[in-house]
Amino acid sequence: MYFNQQTSGGGGNSVLYIVFLVLIVVGAMGVFVLQNPQAVSEQAEKAIADAEVVHATPLQDFKDTCAMFATKRMLCLGLLFFYTGFNQPYQLNTFGRYFNKSSMAIEQIVFYALEVIAGLVFGIFLDNATADKRRARAILSLAMLAVITLLGYVFAYLHEHDHVDYPAVSTNTSLPMDAGNGSVEPLEPFKSGFWGPTFAMACWGLSDAMAQTYSYWLLGSLYVDGKSKAAAVSFYKMTQSIGWCIGFALVPMKRLAPINQLYATCGCFIAGALLSLMELPPVYDASLLDDDSLAARLEAGDE
Repeated sequence: MYFNQQTSGGGGNSVLYIVFLVLIVVGAMGVFVLQNPQAVSEQAEKAIADAEVVHATPLQDFKDTCAMFATKRMLCLGLLFFYTGFNQPYQLNTFGRYFNKSSMAIEQIVFYALEVIAGLVFGIFLDNATADKRRARAILSLAMLAVITLLGYVFAYLHEHDHVDYPAVSTNTSLPMDAGNGSVEPLEPFKSGFWGPTFAMACWGLSDAMAQTYSYWLLGSLYVDGKSKAAAVSFYKMTQSIGWCIGFALVPMKRLAPINQLYATCGCFIAGALLSLMELPPVYDASLLDDDSLAARLEAGDE
């Protein structure tokens, strides 16, 4: 948000930046005031207390999460996870510059409404796959995700390419587009030129939910025990947050031209999706129905 609000003169809302930074740090420090896992297990019912409980400090959990950067599995999946955070700074901020306030309100309704719907429908679609169908369902899901995501970038490219010489958007709608002011007029709701960019936003709303839902579903398929799942989800959220930070750092046009932001975001998705094909749910084998055998199979895939 700070980088997005930074002006060309080098200024910016530094107070807002500091406030958000403090809130983030305070929130992160909150993990150190959580109750000790051993104390929690002692207070639990006997059935839960008798179960195997893995005791680890927040620092150890952090080390275990960072250690996943050195595994083949997460090297293959990390870029797709990174994309789920890296995409929205361009999609909602940089590309959103083409809309006036009224139009942008509509775009956000379209984006997030479709994200909710897609998350629900796509989640059901993935969860309904039986064990012997999960690998094929994963490949089909990635294909669907690729079509919808890239379709959005195609429509965005058509609009960006038309205005590549006038990347900025004027807030003065009295200036015509060809007045030599180096900017384009923001789109008004339901007027000429409104529907192409709106279709791109709709595709991105669908694909963002699909990418995140697929990521969580895939981690649930690849990891069996609770500790490994927790570390995998932590890794996912870490790489996603890194994507957000880098994406917003690139939002100002003086750092990276809008058309190049599009190339970087789209390229990140293509590379991430292709790499993720190397880590699919394991091939179904009836002999692996035993939890210990399945866990061993999955662990072997992570070496």
